[in-house]
Amino acid sequence: MASEKLIFEPGIGLPGRVWLSKQAEWHQDVCPASDKTYLRTKIVLESGLRTRLAIPIIADDKVLAVLVFYTFELRHLEPRLIELLSASTELGLIMQRQLIEEEINRALQQEIELSELKSRFITMTSHEFRTPLTTILSSAELLEGYSQNWSQEKKVEHLQRIQASVEQMTHLLNDVLLLGKAEADKLQYQPCPVNLFKFCSDLVEELQLGDGKKHTIEFIKNSECNTIYMDEKLLRSILSNLLSNAIKYSSKGSIVQLIVYCHLEDIAFQVKDCGIGIPAEDIPRLFDPFHRARNVNDIPGTGLGMAIVKKAVDLHRGQITVNSQIDVGTIFTVILPLK
Repeated sequence: MASEKLIFEPGIGLPGRVWLSKQAEWHQDVCPASDKTYLRTKIVLESGLRTRLAIPIIADDKVLAVLVFYTFELRHLEPRLIELLSASTELGLIMQRQLIEEEINRALQQEIELSELKSRFITMTSHEFRTPLTTILSSAELLEGYSQNWSQEKKVEHLQRIQASVEQMTHLLNDVLLLGKAEADKLQYQPCPVNLFKFCSDLVEELQLGDGKKHTIEFIKNSECNTIYMDEKLLRSILSNLLSNAIKYSSKGSIVQLIVYCHLEDIAFQVKDCGIGIPAEDIPRLFDPFHRARNVNDIPGTGLGMAIVKKAVDLHRGQITVNSQIDVGTIFTVILPLK
């Protein structure tokens, strides 16, 4: 226990020398050894140990480990210890096989996860693209065949449907591209001056207009805050996804809140809703790409939003927590450092 904190570089101390030389060392008496020869001499003597044997565990000419054995009495090198040296090579091969098996198992698990991810991606994209494409096609066909008999109002209605569908598809593609960049470590944190409260006010107003006033979105600031340095694009991804989800999973007429707390070293954002809530068993996988809670039913969604939020929070070196109750509501808290 006394030597657990010692670190042996190659060539240093008994384990380091054996590691470098790949040759076993037998010391019949530890007493004459100096600390330079063997770094643990003092510890060994205080423990009453006398004879030591260090054996390299080798496989494919690579040292996997060094085993050091001790006795409490002086011992001469014995044939059975030679046998132990021979057995060490077999131990090395066993250890190597185990390492290879573990590596193969990890690779297989990664392949399974990638296959499942690919399957979920294909399912999601085929479903999420089909609806807007169908809308675009039907509206275009109706405009082509009947627009000459329609009022201007009805023409505008179908044109707006096409525009909304295109925006929906564009948003989906942007999410996929953003998540792809994050997974490839190409999404960078680029802070710039941000007027926080103007930024939040504009975002809430934008979402309120897009929602058509079906919900009430409240922006509450609990303290004053000057211009801060954050990545504006990443911050928009965080707050817009959290607020959009809060709107999507809440009943019409309900209230969604964005609350901001400014502190000396960080800023906390809370998004509260009175929606359907998140089942406890889904929370551990909440930030997995394409994962959706089991109670969303037929509410449309891609399962990408929360994965993007987590990536953006991590790039800020921040934290995100969730507190949710079924049919009561959900509170997301995001804390982003200012330095």
